[in-house]
Amino acid sequence: MKRTLLSTWLQRLNDSADTPFLNWLDPKYPKRSPQPWTYAQLSQEICQFISLLQENGIQPGDRTLILAENSPQWQTFSLASQTLRCEPAALFATLKSAQVIDIIKRVKPNAIFVSSQEQWNKIKPYQEEISHLKVIFGLDNKMKVQSTATYISYQQVSEQEPCSVAVFTELVQQVREDDPFILIFTSGTTGHQKGVQISQRAFYHTSVVGTETVKGLPQENILMFLPFAHIAGQCQFGTAIFENLPLLLCARREDIPRGFANHPVSTLFVPYFYQKIFNKVMAGIDKMPLPVRILLKQSVQATIRLGLEQGGIIDSIKAKPAQTLIRNKLKAIFGRNMQLLATAAAPISPEVVGFFRGLGFDMLNYYGMSETTGCIAFESRHQRTFKIGSVGKPCAGNKVKIAKDGEILFKGATLMTGYLEKADEVDCFTKDGYFKTGDTGYLDDDGYLFITGRKKSILILDTGKNVGAEAVETRLMGTLPIEAAVALGSQQKFVTGAVFIEAEEYEKIMAQLKPDESIENYCLKKVRAGFKDVASYERPKKLLVIKGTPADYPEILTPTLKIKRAKFEEHFKNEILKIYQ
Repeated sequence: MKRTLLSTWLQRLNDSADTPFLNWLDPKYPKRSPQPWTYAQLSQEICQFISLLQENGIQPGDRTLILAENSPQWQTFSLASQTLRCEPAALFATLKSAQVIDIIKRVKPNAIFVSSQEQWNKIKPYQEEISHLKVIFGLDNKMKVQSTATYISYQQVSEQEPCSVAVFTELVQQVREDDPFILIFTSGTTGHQKGVQISQRAFYHTSVVGTETVKGLPQENILMFLPFAHIAGQCQFGTAIFENLPLLLCARREDIPRGFANHPVSTLFVPYFYQKIFNKVMAGIDKMPLPVRILLKQSVQATIRLGLEQGGIIDSIKAKPAQTLIRNKLKAIFGRNMQLLATAAAPISPEVVGFFRGLGFDMLNYYGMSETTGCIAFESRHQRTFKIGSVGKPCAGNKVKIAKDGEILFKGATLMTGYLEKADEVDCFTKDGYFKTGDTGYLDDDGYLFITGRKKSILILDTGKNVGAEAVETRLMGTLPIEAAVALGSQQKFVTGAVFIEAEEYEKIMAQLKPDESIENYCLKKVRAGFKDVASYERPKKLLVIKGTPADYPEILTPTLKIKRAKFEEHFKNEILKIYQ
């Protein structure tokens, strides 16, 4: 069997045709139960898209483009494109019109799939110049599209005679391992979004490796929220197919509680999500009567030590109240079946990892990026030893080594085919073919990989000292009930920590201040304890305290909720200037 996602999909169609695979939480019907889509139903829609694409002249080697939120149709259109040996380009639905148009000019798609009038309006100003565009598909039947290209509504798709299963099978068998799987655009913590070309072979290998992280889970839903336009969302999708686990699919943040209410067994979120839950738990404890507050705080600390494999018998006793009361509350949030809490895309505080593991959840780190098809290293539910701060061992078939300057270098079966524009590949590889990840880290004697930061996130003080921004931010997150942190200080005399504190907690702190005390000085005293074991120049000398959460400033966030440093510094430039003046 060829190593393609489509060959595995065909296998599922043959042996599990009537098995629900996508359970869709349709945002149009917020009170409706998840809508099940079987492999057979999804395959029929794939075949309807294939038929329409062929009728409109789409051929192998063409490109298609998807500008839409998560939905079953996102994937049926993408899989139809792949079956025809086209290259589907995935765009974040949160992109602004200028960003969308920039990518369209570079991709030159022959077919476009959009989810709504809002998304089409981002393209509309440029449509007359898209001479290569042959067909437009709209998911919302109420859309109004005027174009020289053929417009096809979703109603027309559902009424289309699909190509036969025999034709679908023959087309799938013609797909080669080097054919495109998807064209992913990096989320843009820097300005330019690079187009990352991923092959069927690379994604197949990532999906096979991914099954190692979920083997042994009950055949219950995996909650899927990360966008399909992000490599982590694609990996979650592929792993579910290869392990034949159903996906509970969300399109909006507002639907996450609704997803948890359907009792998934696993989910994958960025660290910010778990940090926020931890902060809320601790804030809730602070509101309790003094004796209970003291007992539960001691119990939480014991739980964390146990989760980090640093506790003993006494901690096992002390942890009981937290393991009973808090775990039950979290089960009420996550659903009764939740076992595996996975995290990726950014560093996570060891304290948060210890908290969830100590409460009995499997909390696992994944490390990768678009260029490596999301697969460099990971932790498994089945490994006997966890090393705190590590992201696990490199995945099977991958090679990882550390350059002299500490940069992590990667080579393996999951490496991208290349960038859309060859200019983006300049200085991306070593002479012996290793990809330069841009991350710094080290491998210990047992082969575990540790990430220490980003090369571009090194703060070079005007004293010549180098400070890892991520290391400072992780320590800040482990002190106060902080929503997010950003380390500042490049070309300055000292490091400053910028911290976001949720409005309610911010007001609570303000109420405790002495008449002549600022919230910045109050918080600085609190965070100092987390920096006792580092060099003086690595400790924040001042704080910028921001009321609210990063979500209150959407212009500084990527679609996966990572803070864009340049945008952050631009937005808060006056406040930062005052600190250093």
